[in-house]
Amino acid sequence: MHFIGDVHAKFADYHRLIQDLPESIQLGDMGIGFRDFTPSENENHRFIRGNHDNPHICMLTPGYLGEFGYLEEHEIFFLGGAWSIDQAYRIEGRDWWPEEELDYAQFSDAMELYKKIRPKTVITHGCPFSMYDFLMDNPLTPIKIKKHKCRTASALDAMFQEHQPEKWIFAHFHRSAEFEMNGTFFKALNELEIFEL
Repeated sequence: MHFIGDVHAKFADYHRLIQDLPESIQLGDMGIGFRDFTPSENENHRFIRGNHDNPHICMLTPGYLGEFGYLEEHEIFFLGGAWSIDQAYRIEGRDWWPEEELDYAQFSDAMELYKKIRPKTVITHGCPFSMYDFLMDNPLTPIKIKKHKCRTASALDAMFQEHQPEKWIFAHFHRSAEFEMNGTFFKALNELEIFEL
C-alpha cells in the first residue's frame, strides 16, 4: 500500500504519481472543492479528506473512504479532517467549510471503533497534538492551536493514549518527518510525497 501527502489541487501531478502504483490512499487536502476533480477510474486509488477539501463534495466522489473507518484487509484505521489555522483568511463555502473537523458525536463513534479494533496502522490527515513538538519550528504554534481548541488533534491524542498502533501515517503539515513515540512509528508526509507500507 502506498500513501500520498497533500495534493492541494495539483491533480495532474497526483494522477501522474498513481499511474505506476498498484494501490494508494491519499491522506487529505486533495483540494476537492477548489477545482473540479476527476477521480481515478481505478478503484484501488482512494482518499480521505483534509481541512482543505469540501466535505459535501468528497462524500459524492468515487474513491472517498468516508469520515472514519477500518480497512480490515489492511488492518488500517482511518480518520479525516483537521482544523485550519488560516481559517480567518478564508471564505466559508468557497475555500473553508465549518465541517472541516468531525463533530463530537463522530469522534465518540470513531473512538469506540478504535478501542474495539486496536489497529496496527492508523492513517489520518492531522496527528495527535502531543506530536506537534516534532513538527513545529515555532514553539508558540502548538499553543496557538491548543488555544483554538482543535478537536481533531485532541481526539487523536485521546486515541493514541488509549492504544499505540505500530504505525501512524499523516499529512497536513507540509513536511517530511519520521519519529517514534511509545513504540509507535510516526511518518509525516510532505506535499505529494509517497510512502510505501
